[in-house]
Amino acid sequence: MTKQSGFTLMELVLVMVIIGVLAAAAGPRFFSTDVYRERFYAEDMLAALRFAKRTAESSNCIVRFRVLANGFDLTQDGNCFSGGASNYSLAVLRPSESGSAYLSNEKPLTLIQSATTNTIFFQVDGGVLNSSNNQINVTYSLTGSEVIRTLSVDGGSGYVRSQ
Repeated sequence: MTKQSGFTLMELVLVMVIIGVLAAAAGPRFFSTDVYRERFYAEDMLAALRFAKRTAESSNCIVRFRVLANGFDLTQDGNCFSGGASNYSLAVLRPSESGSAYLSNEKPLTLIQSATTNTIFFQVDGGVLNSSNNQINVTYSLTGSEVIRTLSVDGGSGYVRSQ
């Protein structure tokens, strides 16, 4: 009879448990998600600015883009067709998610955002005004651990570009 050699099931399971514990403890140190969160937030903000312009033009109602401490939001004039005073209480909905307001309150803590103005209004012709009804060019700077992005909005045309 020949002697068989190998590992027992208990030894294999124990080694797998040890490797799993080490991977759970050491894995996050090698892979940080901060850069991905910062990039996603910058892309989402760029998409929101472009969507605000298109929504204002297509709906014939002014759209407000507002930078908040922890993100941004898009709202539309709720009294657009009634002729009353402007009331930006109507949430603009995301095109891809039914019933979900276009807002982000998930700004990464590692990301610093600054703007020439925090609130702009996209007009029905695509132009951009500030809260004093003056045409304005706007620049949003997003600086993070690796992401440095500048979003610019042309006041006359509402054209949004990323640098």
